[in-house]
Amino acid sequence: MILTVNSSQNEIIVQNEEGRKVLYSYPEEFDIGEAVYSNTGHIVFHRYGNNNRVGHPDLWAIAFDLKNLEIKGEPFLLYNSAGWPDV
Repeated sequence: MILTVNSSQNEIIVQNEEGRKVLYSYPEEFDIGEAVYSNTGHIVFHRYGNNNRVGHPDLWAIAFDLKNLEIKGEPFLLYNSAGWPDV
């Protein structure tokens, strides 16, 4: 399984041997990137608000069902101005 971000479309994408699937799409006013899977069952990613790339991005997470490759619930803030995820 490979997690990627399509920055131009603000999408978190998973790719495996069966193909490519958009997991989550963010509204245009946000700028997301650097998605990684955590063994806590979450996808962790950075997000800039209002297309503002000044300073460090906020660190967000969203619950993820690894077996079914599905998002569970809504994203939530982990840390303000945290930078990029590293799991």
